[in-house]
Amino acid sequence: MKNNIGKLGCFLVALLIVLIFYLSYVQLETGPRLAAHPKNQRVLEQISITQRGNIYDRNRIPLAETRWVDNHRQRFYPFKNETCHLVGYTSKIYGITGLEAAYSKQLLGLTAAGRFINLVRKIQGKPPAGEDLVLTLDIKLQHLAAELLAETNKPGALVVLDPRTGAVLAAVSQPSFDPNNLEEQWKALINNRDAPLLNRAFQGAYPPGSVMKLITAAGALSAGYTGEEMFHCPGYLMVDGYKLADNGVHGNINIIEAIVVSCNKVFGKLGLDLGKKNFMQTAEKFGFKQDFNLSLEVRPSTISSDRDMDEKELASAAIGQGELLVSPLHMALVSATIANDGVMMQPYLVQEVISPSGQVLYHHKPSVMQRAASSTVCAAIRKAMIASVERGTGKAARIKNVAVAGKTGTAENEHGQPHAWFVAFAPAHQPRVAVAVIIENGGSGGAVAAPIAKRVIIEALR
Repeated sequence: MKNNIGKLGCFLVALLIVLIFYLSYVQLETGPRLAAHPKNQRVLEQISITQRGNIYDRNRIPLAETRWVDNHRQRFYPFKNETCHLVGYTSKIYGITGLEAAYSKQLLGLTAAGRFINLVRKIQGKPPAGEDLVLTLDIKLQHLAAELLAETNKPGALVVLDPRTGAVLAAVSQPSFDPNNLEEQWKALINNRDAPLLNRAFQGAYPPGSVMKLITAAGALSAGYTGEEMFHCPGYLMVDGYKLADNGVHGNINIIEAIVVSCNKVFGKLGLDLGKKNFMQTAEKFGFKQDFNLSLEVRPSTISSDRDMDEKELASAAIGQGELLVSPLHMALVSATIANDGVMMQPYLVQEVISPSGQVLYHHKPSVMQRAASSTVCAAIRKAMIASVERGTGKAARIKNVAVAGKTGTAENEHGQPHAWFVAFAPAHQPRVAVAVIIENGGSGGAVAAPIAKRVIIEALR
């Protein structure tokens, strides 16, 4: 009997220890996340009693602010559909999204610093207030990008980065919506086949097309190719009985010139020469399968594993087709990495967090994610990308007195016209801006996406 009581006592003590560990885990690990979760009703209740912090662009222009309307606080978004996917929205019915959700604790003053500040404010007889966010975004650039995408009348996305720091200067998704009257248009939004609520810039999934050739070129040059080796292009590549068509008959051509004319034969062959393992390693060095740890959710770019990839699939992947999907943010980051001599910077959106009294509580310091390729390899690719804009498929992105390095992409799409891609950076030898543009079912990247990138680069360099 005593033995059974002893066993029962040990069992109960063990259960108590498990409970203590579980409650500690909830309190310390998941508690803060659950407290700030957009579907947590306490968050919405806190919004009603707190002067929610403002969200500004890099020049302190308001992108989200709280106003008094009919004796109650109401969130207002001055730039409406132009910033909706990044800034997000707040709704008592549909919750909170975007940076409004990601930084809800800061905006509501629920951080450790915020709670202390609001305790002091309470003693002073002031209402609770949240912290402000200063973004890396340039609203003038964002406005232009939104206008240019809207003019195409097609879904698409555009991302602009500072290659030196990883700062997101603009990120636009089309179609979009006005977060100021979300409830009135909700039914139409969720029934819209073009998915206007989707942040295509960060969560879109597209075949990269010929933009992928930049990564294949980096792998080949890193593996020992000089770029001057000659290949013969008859207008196709035969792989295990499969005919991989090219966009023309290029004759004898080297790797650098193959980037200029976007030759499928050369890059399909380079993919086969690299082999599955080396090709996959190169792709991962350039950010495949990573979420980039940005404030907002980013869809990791995917590629089939080397175990599942036969030679036909490998050659297709090397030219940007087959079993691989990328986001526009990722392709902008690839361009920025080549611009930055092979160093991939951590992308970021929030530059500063500021207290209600104006004190800087957080200031972002740029950080390196990883090295994707050597500066020598990137110099060779840069040379080819400059030539691509000067006399190749990217001529529509030429800017007077500015050297632009770019690469077009026309990605096959089983649901209609090809997607039009263009990635670029400028000035080519001292890059300050990197851009990626995609227009769904747009056709030719050189004809449709490159002119948009040109206009955005001109504005960014001002």
